[in-house]
Amino acid sequence: MPQMHKFISGGFLLKISLMLFLIATGFLSELRGQEVEGILTPKGMFGAVGKFHPIARQAFLIDAQQRANILAAKGAFDPVLYSDYDYKQFDAKQYYSIWQTELELPSWYGLAFKAGYSFAEGDFINPEEKLPPTGLGALGFSWTPLQGFFMDDRRAGLAQAKIFAQSTAAQQQVMFNDLLLESWGTYWDWAGAKYQVEVLENALRVGRDRFQLVRTSFQQGDVAAIDTLEALIQVQNRELELNDAMLQLQKANFLLSNFFWNSDTEPVGIPLAIEAVDRNGLDLAGSSLQKMRADINNIARQHPMVQIYNYKLADLEVTRRLKAEKLKPNLRVNYNLLGTSFDLINNNDNQGAVIPQNYKWGANFSYPLFVRDARGQLRLQELKIQETDLNRNLKITEISNKLLASYAELDITSNQVRLYAQILNNYRRLFEAETLKFQLGDSSLFLVNSRENRLIEAELKAIELLIKNRIAASELAWAIGDMSLLLD
Repeated sequence: MPQMHKFISGGFLLKISLMLFLIATGFLSELRGQEVEGILTPKGMFGAVGKFHPIARQAFLIDAQQRANILAAKGAFDPVLYSDYDYKQFDAKQYYSIWQTELELPSWYGLAFKAGYSFAEGDFINPEEKLPPTGLGALGFSWTPLQGFFMDDRRAGLAQAKIFAQSTAAQQQVMFNDLLLESWGTYWDWAGAKYQVEVLENALRVGRDRFQLVRTSFQQGDVAAIDTLEALIQVQNRELELNDAMLQLQKANFLLSNFFWNSDTEPVGIPLAIEAVDRNGLDLAGSSLQKMRADINNIARQHPMVQIYNYKLADLEVTRRLKAEKLKPNLRVNYNLLGTSFDLINNNDNQGAVIPQNYKWGANFSYPLFVRDARGQLRLQELKIQETDLNRNLKITEISNKLLASYAELDITSNQVRLYAQILNNYRRLFEAETLKFQLGDSSLFLVNSRENRLIEAELKAIELLIKNRIAASELAWAIGDMSLLLD
């Protein structure tokens, strides 16, 4: 089975860190400048969200969490110092005084080096535990050349800690993308409410000016009294529509404020006076998004949600390798070079010997004859890998289809915005022509109001389509897995 570690990419983590750094620094400085000008752009909003929002701030803890997890896993390879002292005195006799100490240094490939010292004295020492008066030194190793040679619990734990750290980073990016998607949609809902209020304020201003003109014309005997009533009704309707739009704007303002926090993790409100980005000249089709259109299949495979499955497969592969080791016999070989006190080579027994004469060695061997437990555990692990691989392939297909659907929606909404811009221009020309006819006495106030109402409806419809397009762009960036593409 192929090694699943090939899916782990340092570049993936670098991309996450770079994206967060750009959002937290460059975009934030842009936001500060925009606050002075009274304009909040999507870049400025992303900067504030990426810097201070509680979910975004968690992303900056990833590096520390990774180091802590890996440090804990490396602890399995730490040298270990053992020491044991046992003393017995009874009936004015020293039965025994035994002290044993050992330093063990674990390493790779099932090999552990050891150094120790033992001392024993007393009247009732077990004969096989009798030692030289100055104690006994030992230097040796233990080795598992069969089971545990290629993989053991310590190496598996370290490998899985590294995989978990990278998986956590991918999960954090998914959370961060979800946060930016929500904030982007909330921003454009707020911006749409701003645009609608702007249109209706202008309509109310025009309506009031027309009412004053009609009333003056009535006083001069040029129009009937009913025209002043119709002009007044038009103004009242505009005031009602504006009040409703202002209410919607306040609601949108409160929702957008949920994404703004200060450095003390306290929520910050958005002033009603701050303006949204100019809706003219926006990149409707998303040039940065369109550049990736030809590589949908590869994009789906690199998506953070797919990366999470890759890391899970890598983790399962480490466990599979560990379980495969259980199929081998368990053999442990121990060897210790012995010497009086700490003199392991130049003691009397070893003088002139090429190979030291004082040593101790042994071996332990065990092997279940049918190996049913190990074979069953390995088979279960392989089935888990197959199941996870199927889920990953399903996720790739879902993301690919989501990308195709999102591209189609972005194209359609972009065309709708462009087409409706022409329709809006035609409504404006009709209104201007009807106004000119009214001024020449060839039309009525009713027709002028009717044309203007259709024009206002068209302007509000154009805003609705624009917001729909902006949200479609954000859903496409989210499907790609990189919300920063919206800001290029």
